[in-house]
Amino acid sequence: NLDAKLRLEARGFLHHLQHSMGMTSVYVTHDQAEAMALATRVAVMDQGRIVQFATPMEIYRKPATTFVANFVGNPPMNLLPVEAMVEDNRLKVKADGLDVADIPMQRSFAEAVANNPNITLGVRPEHLRATAEAENVVRGKLFANENMGAEKLVTIERPDAARFTARIFTDDDIILSEDVALGFSSQHISLFDADGNRLALDNE
Repeated sequence: NLDAKLRLEARGFLHHLQHSMGMTSVYVTHDQAEAMALATRVAVMDQGRIVQFATPMEIYRKPATTFVANFVGNPPMNLLPVEAMVEDNRLKVKADGLDVADIPMQRSFAEAVANNPNITLGVRPEHLRATAEAENVVRGKLFANENMGAEKLVTIERPDAARFTARIFTDDDIILSEDVALGFSSQHISLFDADGNRLALDNE
């Protein structure tokens, strides 16, 4: 029940104290930012079950489920339902207003995708750029362009009413028209099956 500034100071002091004393502690919080900042290992729980236990950065970069992807990160990971097809162990996905290059995929997951082509594509906001010149592009109408000082949050609304948010670090003004294209690299894609579980790519 601390104000925002004092809460940050307390978090920094706890981190310093834990490392300087070399002590092991268990910290329980609903604030994912505190978990990321203080922990060396994080257990993410959903409805009383541990759904992922890993380092903070592994949880952030490779969330095990769509729940973890949506819970960890501010803004959270963008999640978009897509239709998938596998050819020669390469994944092709499609949705309205989405252009994605073929994605190399581990052979063991090809059958799972073939049996249920309805999967979810995820991209972190900081991996999106306001450009159509990229290997992967998602398009939509400008919903909001928020200047946060060191960063800008650009949100688009797609035809299916799903929203995608880009977190762009720049001092320059971003001039956008009504129609916006956000580009991203296949290196930063996360994929989840119909049950919300992570699908491993070749680079994982």
